[in-house]
Amino acid sequence: MKFSEIIGQEEVKQRLLHTITDNRISHAQLFYGKEGTGSLPLALAYAQYIFCTQKTETDSCGICPSCIKMQKLVHPDLHLFFPVTTTEKIKTKPVSSFFIAEWRKSFLKNPYLSLAQWLENLGSENKQGNISVEESAEMIKALNLKPYEAEYRILVIWMAERMNIAAANKLLKVLEEPPEKTVFLLVVEDYDKLLPTIVSRTQLVKITSLKEKEIAEKLKEEYQLNHETAMQVALMADGNYAEALTLIEKEEEISSQFNLFITWFRYAFARKIPEMIRWSESTAGLPRESMKNFLQYTTRMLRECIVIRYHINDLAKTEGETKESLSKLSKFVNEKNIIPLTTEINKAIADLERNANAKILLLDLSFKIAKLLKAN
Repeated sequence: MKFSEIIGQEEVKQRLLHTITDNRISHAQLFYGKEGTGSLPLALAYAQYIFCTQKTETDSCGICPSCIKMQKLVHPDLHLFFPVTTTEKIKTKPVSSFFIAEWRKSFLKNPYLSLAQWLENLGSENKQGNISVEESAEMIKALNLKPYEAEYRILVIWMAERMNIAAANKLLKVLEEPPEKTVFLLVVEDYDKLLPTIVSRTQLVKITSLKEKEIAEKLKEEYQLNHETAMQVALMADGNYAEALTLIEKEEEISSQFNLFITWFRYAFARKIPEMIRWSESTAGLPRESMKNFLQYTTRMLRECIVIRYHINDLAKTEGETKESLSKLSKFVNEKNIIPLTTEINKAIADLERNANAKILLLDLSFKIAKLLKAN
């Protein structure tokens, strides 16, 4: 992947380019960016630039043998590691190499691939992917190989925060005594979940959320959307290009998501306990990653309620019937309960990641929301 193919992030691109032109390539780098900001594409574009034999001052050439292999993710000195799960075919001890063909296909189709999308492509949307100790053994094998074609061998670990403790400790030992001519590119969405000792041994590459105009321009270019539609999608995506693609490709699902949200809060406000129980049971049937995405969506809708309530029009991201429904709800979302509401929802997201019982969790959260909506 070339830097020119990546949306925005011009400052980050320049810093990465300078590490190579100034011969300051750090052996371990931590690409930290929220979902849909381009952290993985940037890491792979950086790897391609390192491998490129005809690089310019601003980008890889895209036509040399190394670039052609990188554009297919088949360069022999590139080693890819990512979260996986057991499947119908792979019953035990799954590792990335078992799914490399599927992962390449998924990334090449959508470089802004989210973890939820990857697990869905894998047919494992009801499971949470992780990077196991068996995977760390695969990394050690890769380190025992000499570079085939390039000066460096590069290990890209996508969603490195999904490493379990055993895998993380094995990686830490390698980072403490790094092999020569080896570059580790760890790509994370939440580096607080990494071992602090791993973070301390990496050079941080911080990637910010995309600007709304950048997302809108890309949508117009790729999907021929008119300006108004592209801007509306970009506003709702909240700096996340993966979310923007979901919005335009699954329009009915997004409409359903809003209906699920507004129905939930109406039941909670009215304290309709039988309906709250049925809602919790029904929603608990969603894939776990979808539940987490829905709860994250809920926090954005609550933010929108505050924007509408206090007439901060330049920050508003909704229009029409959606805005009208939120306007009614905004009468009960205020400066006193917005932080407790979002805190409880974020706690629920964290509990889902720890495999909490979804039915109990959602019902308990519903009761908490009901109480907070009634608070003065």
